[in-house]
Amino acid sequence: YIIDAIFGNAHSVTIESDYFDSYTSEIYVSSGSSDTYDDMALNTATKDLLVQKSKDVFGSLLSAAQSGSSFPSSAASFTEDYSYLDDIHDSYDDLCSEFATSSTSGYVSITPGNFSCNNAEYGNGVFTIRSEFNYNYTHRSFSWWSSDFTDSQSSGNGYLTLSFKNVDGDWIITGFSYSGI
Repeated sequence: YIIDAIFGNAHSVTIESDYFDSYTSEIYVSSGSSDTYDDMALNTATKDLLVQKSKDVFGSLLSAAQSGSSFPSSAASFTEDYSYLDDIHDSYDDLCSEFATSSTSGYVSITPGNFSCNNAEYGNGVFTIRSEFNYNYTHRSFSWWSSDFTDSQSSGNGYLTLSFKNVDGDWIITGFSYSGI
């Protein structure tokens, strides 16, 4: 926000938004001065909404990757901006490569469990949600001794980062990455 004109002196400024906790600060204005507030915290409702959206989106990407599908064309929540979309597709292709085929080792199935938000932040017009999740999986490995594949089951922890922009009230995904799978 820009305040075009204000009398010099001490002022109390309150910033309110649908997405952030209210922020109040005391400022002193002099000729040519400016202040920047970039450490505003997402409010609970926004954070909860974006964490749930992260979980839902990751679940649909995981299902598509497990089935060997190309990037889901029904992913209307993703940006159409190719400067972001290329990286999102690369991350999705990496996720697909984690899964076994009939002639390779890899994951057979991954079932995500609980999600918890480790960090929710805002910067440069982008809301970034970093989450940790646990998952159960079945992994297929090739045994050189038996010349056959064997499946084993276990669990693990993974990390997910999704970046969102709010465009006309819709949450559009501009970034996707994961680790720990």
